[in-house]
Amino acid sequence: MQLFPAGDRLVRNIVDHPTRKRTIILVDSDLRSRSTLHEGLFDWDQIGGPSEFNFLTHRIEVSSGDGKIYVSDTETGFFIRVLDLDGRTITTIDRTSAEEALPV
Repeated sequence: MQLFPAGDRLVRNIVDHPTRKRTIILVDSDLRSRSTLHEGLFDWDQIGGPSEFNFLTHRIEVSSGDGKIYVSDTETGFFIRVLDLDGRTITTIDRTSAEEALPV
């Protein structure tokens, strides 16, 4: 679990290894859950790619600043959701179709 500040609140980043799920939760200063910001794949197993090794796992990243919370999930593409400190979506940044796929 990771816990980091977002304004007067906290963001909790939890991984459930058996189900391979990552959940991002907004909590108050008393560590009570306020809302689930994102759920997605926790792609931690690097075995299983074409050569039996997966070099590019999916990543879910979270950061905060300027009174906003930013959540990206590479399984969705080049996509970032921007939320306010109450967990409401302000806007999204979706550059998935504008970015060309790179062969690996």
